[in-house]
Amino acid sequence: MHQVSLYLTAWETLCSAIIDRVKGFYTFNWNSNEQGKLVGEPDIDYKNKVLALAPNKEFHSCCLWLKNSGAINDFDLKIIDEARKHRNQIAHEIVAYIIEEHSVVNRDIISNIYNVVKKIDIWWLTEVDMAIDPKFSEEDYQVAKESKAVGGYSFLLEIILPIFDGDFDTIVALHKEMKNHAEPKDGVYKS
Repeated sequence: MHQVSLYLTAWETLCSAIIDRVKGFYTFNWNSNEQGKLVGEPDIDYKNKVLALAPNKEFHSCCLWLKNSGAINDFDLKIIDEARKHRNQIAHEIVAYIIEEHSVVNRDIISNIYNVVKKIDIWWLTEVDMAIDPKFSEEDYQVAKESKAVGGYSFLLEIILPIFDGDFDTIVALHKEMKNHAEPKDGVYKS
């Protein structure tokens, strides 16, 4: 059961790493809604430069935009398609994946999702974020390019993989660390 939920989480993480980042790139008017969530409306360039690549298919449009921008390649698109097919199979046969022994969530696809997401995270960091921020040095850029940087989306997947394998030590240690920083000491939060 936990492998099904972890796979679906990995899939949604991939979708967010693709759609949210591309859409966010074309969004400039951000506001907080009534629930305190940050929301924005993409400008017309999102429609003209992204959604036009595959009309009525936002996910595919964003994938093509990333490919055209050099963030991913045709092999990555095949991995994404394989991940989508496995996600659909799990979603449509979820009961079988939960109760039947022969229905197995493919761990290799989660690993492939991680690799694509990490590649996308590093591309955004190096080719967009670092490219416009003069405080980053060439050394910082090289470290990030050599895959030593971890973005938020790939960090989540780094946690999912050990849990998928039954290793809960990583999540227990992370939970403990977060708890240590979240509890106020003498009314003051640690930083």
